[in-house]
Amino acid sequence: MPTTDELHPSTDFPSIAKLFVDLDASICCVAKGRMPGITSITLRPPPDQPAVHAFYTIVSWLYVCLTEAGLVHFRFLAERARALGVDSIGSLVRFRNDIQNFRTVLQHNLNLSSADDAAKLYSCEKWMAEVLARPLLPEKRFWPEDGDWEKLACALRQQAKHFAEINLKTVELVTKDEFAEDAVAQWILRCIRCLPPHRFDRIAEEVAGDLGLTYLDVLKIRKAHFEKWSNHLRALPETADLVREARRIVEKTLLAESDDYSPVDGRDVLDKLGVKPGPSVAKVLQKGKELFRQRPCNRDDLLKTLSHLIETGEL
Repeated sequence: MPTTDELHPSTDFPSIAKLFVDLDASICCVAKGRMPGITSITLRPPPDQPAVHAFYTIVSWLYVCLTEAGLVHFRFLAERARALGVDSIGSLVRFRNDIQNFRTVLQHNLNLSSADDAAKLYSCEKWMAEVLARPLLPEKRFWPEDGDWEKLACALRQQAKHFAEINLKTVELVTKDEFAEDAVAQWILRCIRCLPPHRFDRIAEEVAGDLGLTYLDVLKIRKAHFEKWSNHLRALPETADLVREARRIVEKTLLAESDDYSPVDGRDVLDKLGVKPGPSVAKVLQKGKELFRQRPCNRDDLLKTLSHLIETGEL
């Protein structure tokens, strides 16, 4: 990605959005009607000012573009860009990860005891510190000052421009490659046998409701199983009903998750129930899962039941 010395404040968002429109046109030209392009984005274009608002809305727009409107295209093109030598350092994947991390950090309440959330926050802090040429201090949260957002927004726009340009170059090279026909056929297959994450989210929520598994974190489960679900759909015959098959595999996954689910974890057993570290913790956790399968309840009620069993010597 460009360094801070290469940033150009004149890079406005309309010109960047135009690059994505050009990319969509290039994809549609290659596809010749055999696969959809990048879905139109209904979010309003990010403003230039105030800078802090510009940064937040650029993240939102790019997140929608990269993960909802064109996820299959951008994943495929990242693979081809690396194979064709256009992006040997993997900057396309890194940029998509940066956008996903910023979207989570800026729009969700983080659980910093979670290694995943803590890693996303650190990644965003590191990105901002590098753009602003400031050090990350140990054990201290990094956050920009009011006057920093202009530079950060400029850096984000420039990296988005660079991202779009690499993808455009990749589409051009794909069509000129000696294996172009096979590559395009694989590209089309991925698109026509694929459901985007938000479609899987809706299916998972519906399945969880129908099966009485609303206590499951379907978003977390979808993130963990999305690749497996997508690979399953790609392996289906052309005549298969994708939505029906998607529901089938989601049902199978949620049922498997529910068999191993409990609102009580090992830390609860240690801290709330006073069980000493060792085999007893696993024993209590297993009992908790059995009780939950028999009669689903909330965390506090299950802890009370387990506590009673421990006190009476039944566990």
